[in-house]
Amino acid sequence: MKATVIIKNSFYTLLFLLSIVAYSQKNTLEKKVIEDMKYMLEEEKLAKDVYTFLGNTLGLKIFENIKQGEERHFDVMKNLLTTNEISFEIHKENGTFYNPELQKLYDYLIQLGSNSIKDVINVGVLIEETDIRDLEKVIKNTNDPYTKQVYSNLLRASKNHLRAFNRQLSKY
Repeated sequence: MKATVIIKNSFYTLLFLLSIVAYSQKNTLEKKVIEDMKYMLEEEKLAKDVYTFLGNTLGLKIFENIKQGEERHFDVMKNLLTTNEISFEIHKENGTFYNPELQKLYDYLIQLGSNSIKDVINVGVLIEETDIRDLEKVIKNTNDPYTKQVYSNLLRASKNHLRAFNRQLSKY
């Protein structure tokens, strides 16, 4: 347990130090890279909001644990945008998104997850598979080393979440 806390704290310390380096370099980012950052911020919010809703509805521990991770991912994405001095808007209300595709996806996932525990876990699998695919794409779209590092860390975490959901799924 203590090792996990130390690793998590080391991870966030590393991200903080990388953000200072990135801020001091003040790289000019391409429009596509900025759009990707904003999209990934809302995608992390989607995961957090879906897991919050499903966790509150069913009380499954896995959603509470992974929701906390998604809150950290959301904060990391906000920090990435802030570090690069990119303005952004995000709805404070759970389940509300500026991006219409993500709004539709949220609504679909909530509906899909309302049928059975197996369906709920499949929603988690779907979210993490989507996140992994999108992160792999945005990593290829940027040349900025700091941004690549942030995305790579989020990718590793999403793969861990996917493994956790697949372990749960194997029980049903």
